[in-house]
Parts: sequence; C-alpha cells; structure tokens
Amino acid sequence: MENNGLSFDQPLSGDEQRNLRSRGVIQESEVAVRVGDLLVAVNSLTGSRRQIASEGLVAEGRRQVLKD
Repeated sequence: MENNGLSFDQPLSGDEQRNLRSRGVIQESEVAVRVGDLLVAVNSLTGSRRQIASEGLVAEGRRQVLKD
C-alpha cells in the first residue's frame, strides 16, 4: 500500500493498539491507524504500510444520520 501523502490517518487508542499487539495483529514497531473505513498498520521505522482485517478487532465508530 503506497502512501501518497494525502491521507488522513487517525491512530487508534492506546488500548486498541495494545490489544492488536497482544493478538499478534501488529508488531511492536507498528502503529494501527484508521484511513477512511480501512485499518492500516504503519511501521514507524520504515514507513511501510499494510492493510489489516478489521472484523471483530476494534470497536467500530457509531454513525448516525442527522435529520432536519
């Protein structure tokens, strides 16, 4: 996955990071970020990025439709 510099990465919370590390989903040198509706592991040493499956791994944000 190539980083074109136009991403709006939102890091997951510390608890979610620890949970993913303890499950072996991300390595110690990686940080999990949300990019749109995808979860991406970013290696903080090399900058490399890889998509990770998100089903059941982290709490999905609540979405609501606002009505007039």
